[in-house]
Amino acid sequence: MFEKFLDKKAALFSKMLQNELAKGTLTRIRPVRGTTPLDLRYEWAARRYCYNTPYKKLATKGYTDDRIKQSVGVILKEIGLRPSKVK
Repeated sequence: MFEKFLDKKAALFSKMLQNELAKGTLTRIRPVRGTTPLDLRYEWAARRYCYNTPYKKLATKGYTDDRIKQSVGVILKEIGLRPSKVK
């Protein structure tokens, strides 16, 4: 019974998500090189845009500041913000 409930809610959410994408309220973000998790890319973009965190400070083992800069640029561009506006 619980599985049926979850399946029903998942289908409802999927339909709502597709509607928001179709209306343009939400934007689908393409993967960058297919290796960086989406939540990490969003975190980098938020920290860069909201807190003006330098790319070098965002860099960690496995992710260079150049790679982070590229990922952040793609996300900001796709949501309508200009990466060049972020100092």
